[in-house]
Amino acid sequence: YSGQANMSGTVTGTFENLALQFKLLAKKINLPSGLKVDKLEGQASMMADESGQVNGEFTAKNLKYGKHPVMDGKLTLQGTRAKHQLNLTAQGKEFKFASTLQGGLIVATNRWQGLLQNLTLEGGIPIKLAAPAPLLFDTKGATLEQAHVQLNKGNVFIDLIKFDSNGFASTGH
Repeated sequence: YSGQANMSGTVTGTFENLALQFKLLAKKINLPSGLKVDKLEGQASMMADESGQVNGEFTAKNLKYGKHPVMDGKLTLQGTRAKHQLNLTAQGKEFKFASTLQGGLIVATNRWQGLLQNLTLEGGIPIKLAAPAPLLFDTKGATLEQAHVQLNKGNVFIDLIKFDSNGFASTGH
């Protein structure tokens, strides 16, 4: 491990209903997993209760993982715990990626449920999500269903992609 990271913030409320606010600035991060980041900065806040506002923005400069190309990235989050939108973008010399997720946390089941609203990858092998697709994250894994992905030369129809403690499973045509 090497680098410098500074984080400040507050956490209030009960464990079941936390509110938090924090700022992060990290420079020259180098982790044993092969992740390197020249600069990572951002801030986030989450108010208590399901209707509590959630907001955040994080940017990464010169992010590199293993032998993959260097990229810059940005993540933004806006809305409430129960209904919010997350945007993720990344760009390198040979590609541009953008994705939007819309959904919310379901506290009773400890899961996030919503839609993969869009996903595009421009570059060597361009892809585009044709229509929103149901997406679920919980403590056991993630599931994407009924996704139609357009490729440069053809289409992929994903009935199910699932990652969980049992591994990876997929069906489609």
